[in-house]
Amino acid sequence: MKGKALIRRRLSGFCVNVTMAGLLVAVPMPVIGQTRSHLSSQKLAQAERREPVTVNGTLDSNSQIREDDNTYFKVHTFEGRAGEQITIDMTSTELDTYLFLLDPDRKKIAEDYDSGEGSNARIIVTLPNNGTYQVIANAYKISAPGKYTLSWRGTTPDDLELAEAERLNQQVNELYNQGQYATAIPLAERALEIRKRILGENHLDVVTSLNNLASLYSSQGRYSKAEPLYRQALEMRKRLLGENHPDVATSLNNLAELYDSEGRYSKAEPLYRQALEIRKRLLGENHPDVATSLNNLASLYDSQGRYSEAEPLYRQALEMRERLLGENHPSVATSLNNLALLYDSQGRYSEAEPLYRQALEMRKRLLGEN
Repeated sequence: MKGKALIRRRLSGFCVNVTMAGLLVAVPMPVIGQTRSHLSSQKLAQAERREPVTVNGTLDSNSQIREDDNTYFKVHTFEGRAGEQITIDMTSTELDTYLFLLDPDRKKIAEDYDSGEGSNARIIVTLPNNGTYQVIANAYKISAPGKYTLSWRGTTPDDLELAEAERLNQQVNELYNQGQYATAIPLAERALEIRKRILGENHLDVVTSLNNLASLYSSQGRYSKAEPLYRQALEMRKRLLGENHPDVATSLNNLAELYDSEGRYSKAEPLYRQALEIRKRLLGENHPDVATSLNNLASLYDSQGRYSEAEPLYRQALEMRERLLGENHPSVATSLNNLALLYDSQGRYSEAEPLYRQALEMRKRLLGEN
């Protein structure tokens, strides 16, 4: 029964940058000139001589609007020199920041957007030409108003090391998705070491690296190594973000999944319930992450043979996913399969078969025959 249950839950929240239905996926890093080891001391000295500039702004109905997506934006400019390395940051507690840079010919040469969990947009770029550069401060969500702070300065060695940590993080994510956990682990450890050394122990990027390493260990079944990292990530998120935050719910869910995988159901259940309540409170009753929490709790009950408690939750998750994601979505196929497995476990074969068939046809259609 446990083997069946494992395939019903999504993968633990693996963080790189952007949250998509609870699964965190990679965002391409903007143009990064050289790593620290390849940057000449002369260029670095030139970059560090640039005086830092900080400006505050607001994106609202008085701002310009992009024609392609109807989002607010403002333009800021600076004079740059060819070969100069610049770090540009856009921070906000009110916006999903989106930042991009245009060269003197008005061509976009770099972009980045924030990744949730308190992070912000950052570009590190080697300027290609002399001239006036345009920094576009934008909101990632359509017409979302809010205040922001924009700054640019010469790139420092720490900036370059943090960019290297981000590059490693992206590589780890790709390896994780390919199931190459052993190859990914030393890269994840290196990214964590860089971030701890430069950012300190209390930074959300450190939390991301802790969570990633824990997810890799958990995927290998190395639960004793994963558990303290998940616990540390959870405590840091609570401290930095507060008790009621979607990322705290993700950490609760991750730790619950680990306990569930070990068969420690009495420890998993209250964490699943807590994650579900936070998501309902913050995201509302109709959100894909709420459906995921319902599914996870149902799977826990299913694993213990508590079928009468599992069935209504599976049904609720299925109905919610069909409504929110559409009839043809991989998560809908997963929910159909979960409900079929539950009926199968109870010997309700006539109810299970059409659901199995429906899930199979949907997966063939969406994912292909192979």
